[in-house]
Amino acid sequence: DVKRQKVEVGSLQAENESLKKAVAEEKAVRQSESYRLESEFNEKRLYMKKQEEALNQLSLAQTKILETQEEKISLKREVEQKLLEKEKMTKEELRKLKDRS
Repeated sequence: DVKRQKVEVGSLQAENESLKKAVAEEKAVRQSESYRLESEFNEKRLYMKKQEEALNQLSLAQTKILETQEEKISLKREVEQKLLEKEKMTKEELRKLKDRS
């Protein structure tokens, strides 16, 4: 009877060791998967930050383009107004010259 119990204890100990080994392997697999997922998450987060920065830069560039276009339009109007004034003055001067002669 003692022999049988010793054999059972030995068998249970072997099974216990086998289970411990399986649990340790499963933990290692899960830990590896966890590291992989965390790394993947960090890569995606970095990619998103870069995308956001690129969008911000694009927005700033578009704003600058609009400002430049508005400045050009304003300058063009200013030049046109000055040309019209100059033309008007020239016409008046010509009229005055005609009136004198």
